[in-house]
Amino acid sequence: MRTLNLLLALVLLGMIAAHAVVRPSPEQPNVDVMPEMVHSPAAEPYAASPLLANNQVLQPPPPGVVARGVSLERFEANPAGAERAAAALVAPPAEDGDAARGASVYATFCTPCHGADGLGQGPVVARGFPAPPSLLAPKATDMKDGHLFHIITYGQMNMPGYAGQIGERDRWRAIAHVRALQRSTR
Repeated sequence: MRTLNLLLALVLLGMIAAHAVVRPSPEQPNVDVMPEMVHSPAAEPYAASPLLANNQVLQPPPPGVVARGVSLERFEANPAGAERAAAALVAPPAEDGDAARGASVYATFCTPCHGADGLGQGPVVARGFPAPPSLLAPKATDMKDGHLFHIITYGQMNMPGYAGQIGERDRWRAIAHVRALQRSTR
């Protein structure tokens, strides 16, 4: 019994100490228990450092590292590459907010040519630019998602590639929006 009371007293003292360190009021900052860990000195990327390899702060990435959100799969910007992409690429699973983001990407990058409805009658067509194919035509509805991804990435005929303007995940979201447009007209 005495051991239990001693243990409970230690827990109570620990809670009182924690309450003193972690303030319940957001106006008062918490106490830095290890300030050297919280406020570490910053180093300039191109500065010299005797502690790191090659005496450089900026180190090359380790071998085999892939940047986040970058696909390792590369395809040629030609019809053969489009067929390989159609066979190899599959749309990632949808996440919350993808539909709204896909609609936004489509409105920004696709609507000028393809129009809001996907029929290929966007504002640039009204000003003399050649009309793109309808995204609701059987040729587009029968295309695999990987093929559409290849077209958005590398372009096709009059359409330029958008890999530099639209991130990989957003290209997939735009394809999902095109698929939603196609489903809405059936």
